[in-house]
Amino acid sequence: MNANRPNFTWPVLVIGVGIVVLLINANALPEAYGDLLVRAWPTLLIIFGLNVLLGGRIRYANWVILGVAVGVTILIANFAYAERSKQYRDDYTFIWQDTLPDNITSLAINVEAKDTLVAITNSAEPAALEVRFVGSTESTMNVDLVIDGNSAVFNVIELRSGILPRLAEVGRGTLNLALPYGVFIEEFNYSGDDGSVTLDATQLAVRIIDVTVQRGNMQLCLPQRLPTEGFVIIGDQITLSNGDLRIYVPPDVTLSLVTNRDREPEYIPDIRRNDYNFLFGGELQSRIVTDNQFDVLLDLNVDGRLIIDHGEKPCQPTA
Repeated sequence: MNANRPNFTWPVLVIGVGIVVLLINANALPEAYGDLLVRAWPTLLIIFGLNVLLGGRIRYANWVILGVAVGVTILIANFAYAERSKQYRDDYTFIWQDTLPDNITSLAINVEAKDTLVAITNSAEPAALEVRFVGSTESTMNVDLVIDGNSAVFNVIELRSGILPRLAEVGRGTLNLALPYGVFIEEFNYSGDDGSVTLDATQLAVRIIDVTVQRGNMQLCLPQRLPTEGFVIIGDQITLSNGDLRIYVPPDVTLSLVTNRDREPEYIPDIRRNDYNFLFGGELQSRIVTDNQFDVLLDLNVDGRLIIDHGEKPCQPTA
């Protein structure tokens, strides 16, 4: 005679939920887990249905039911977070503005962004700084301007707690920076996790550009005219681990690029390939140079496409 197997699905479920709630109330678990519990209540219907269908009919039915319920909940939660993380949110807005003192002649800029679309351009005033961020409440902005004599350091950092956020707090953001065109920018350092970045330097005087983007494209618009004779833009490193780089080149600006590729970049228009020499080792140089003095020196490590654009299309942010 077969003895009825005890049905421990519901007791285990109640005990598990109770433990999670106690841990949340004791601040031992993030509130996001409670949010997930509330959103996952339809799982109870799945458990009830599986209990009716499988209970007492197959061996280890209780464990199968719990396993299926937990697996479905995890899959749905991952899908929900993944979809939400692709959406641009406007739940949190941060605006910061300031003007550099008249004695500031040199500026260093450090920018760190998360899952954010970033656009950098010149400000309307020669010494003005402006930060505008719109995104989810998962992010907070930390802006710091440190002045030391005739120089200044400008830090714009997007922060996240690192703790699992509630689903309503997840989302992408947009960050717009306006930099002073009347102040020499000695360094521009940028680090981004997931999001395209546009650096429109057509009216800026930038000496060193150091950019790292884990995932996303970059548009770099070089200055239309160099501010002083002999001025050179030097790129410590532009690294795009998963994205394309498009460089907009104004007339009469010469390039010397060290790339990580064995083939020439794309040119717009294509006839412009005649203006460059692609050398062994991945070095690209303008053919016509005065006294071997290039205007722009860049070291590139780009996983995707490299595009040298001499067209008249304006430098505009793209996702």
